[in-house]
Amino acid sequence: MQTANAATVNTFDLDRGRILKNFPLANRMGYDSRKMGALALDDFIKLGSVPGVFFSEREIKGNRPEIIRNELTKYFRFLDSNGDGLISPLDTDERGMIDEFARWHGMAHQRVDSGKPYGSSGSEKMPDIRAKTVKYVAGKLKRIGKSRKLQKIAGKTLYSYNVPVLYLDKAQEGITILHLSDIHFGKKDGEKILFLQALQNAFPTPDFVMITGDFVSKSMSDLSEQALRALSDFFPGSRRLFVPGNHDYVAQPEINLMLADAGYSDFTNKRLEFEIKGAPFTVTGLADSSMGSPRLDVLPREKRLAPNVLMAHNLDALHDGFPGYFDLVLSGHTHGGEVNLFFVDGFYFLKRSGFINRNRQKEEWKVLTPRTSSYVSPGAGSHFMRFNALAEGATLLRLCAE
Repeated sequence: MQTANAATVNTFDLDRGRILKNFPLANRMGYDSRKMGALALDDFIKLGSVPGVFFSEREIKGNRPEIIRNELTKYFRFLDSNGDGLISPLDTDERGMIDEFARWHGMAHQRVDSGKPYGSSGSEKMPDIRAKTVKYVAGKLKRIGKSRKLQKIAGKTLYSYNVPVLYLDKAQEGITILHLSDIHFGKKDGEKILFLQALQNAFPTPDFVMITGDFVSKSMSDLSEQALRALSDFFPGSRRLFVPGNHDYVAQPEINLMLADAGYSDFTNKRLEFEIKGAPFTVTGLADSSMGSPRLDVLPREKRLAPNVLMAHNLDALHDGFPGYFDLVLSGHTHGGEVNLFFVDGFYFLKRSGFINRNRQKEEWKVLTPRTSSYVSPGAGSHFMRFNALAEGATLLRLCAE
């Protein structure tokens, strides 16, 4: 595992008080090391002294406090790979996760049999992290689902959700992202332009407008003068970002220039840190998986204690995996399957055209890790037709505390 350089550690040390204040132990650590902000040794020992976290109740009762403290200290030092006296995302690997061997080393050898003192003979048992993770993920999905609201606007649907974000600064509570995907201009443009115009009267200007590709259906000419004017007039006060979809590669440089003239920033294989309400907020974009060359640079470890959003047209751009430090992944491409028959859904046909669905997400929402939630838009337009699929529309996401 790589270690952070001295400059990074020193900068992080100076910020230690703020981090511990913003991400208190009781709310952030829980059972999963990926949920913490930054944890000092004393707080780690307090947490580890709670039965069921690292030691069983029998172990804690059967050992002197100094034995438990010594074992927790050894575990802490093992996890603190950069040696800065804190366990934090600075100690994670490139995927944003605490080394799994470290987790095993610190837990699996613990004695939990018949209340015998630590270190005596007996069977070994690892705490049931997996069951707790499943429970947490289900709870997060339930919370997102309960916030779901639908609003009919100009013949299409506005989907609204509250999305828990782990490291959201208190001042950033309520940040809004309007997510659109798969507009597919060139078909029923009048309806789509009317929808974009009507959206602007439905809610206040969002902090971000993020569009995850497929602006056109067949050619560059699908971005007509009327379509470009509608895009240009669409929430001009927002930070407007996009990544291209596979259909946009028919004339990608030209389409990118047209969208830039309309006020949209191309985020293809790019990352930028914004300052929103006095705190950092990072957005990353990926090229399309089938027509482009997606490249995901590693996020510096000192940047992982802030909200991180990833934009991709096709979820397959994540190549069978995803860094654990992203809070929200936004994508489209699938149109909700578009045509879902009784026994064969639209995803089967998409596979035949190159959509592999490596991450196996067919529903709108999926929690990929305890920190990372993935949303796949049903799309603002259809390439073929809709049958037994989610209605066309856009999605308004309101970020809230975890």
